[in-house]
Amino acid sequence: MFSRNLKRLREEKGLTKAELSRKTGLSARTIEYLENEKMGNPTLKTLEILSEVFGVGVEELIK
Repeated sequence: MFSRNLKRLREEKGLTKAELSRKTGLSARTIEYLENEKMGNPTLKTLEILSEVFGVGVEELIK
């Protein structure tokens, strides 16, 4: 669920992975891995950073 929500929110904002990377400080590779479920669950810090950039609550990312 998180992976789909992350990709959906990124695309809704019209951001590339590289642009999201710059806004969050996460590497583009990390974004890629999170979107494609190649990485374990994100840390709370990562969720907080992403939720701030997207302007949504952490719950919106993980539901």
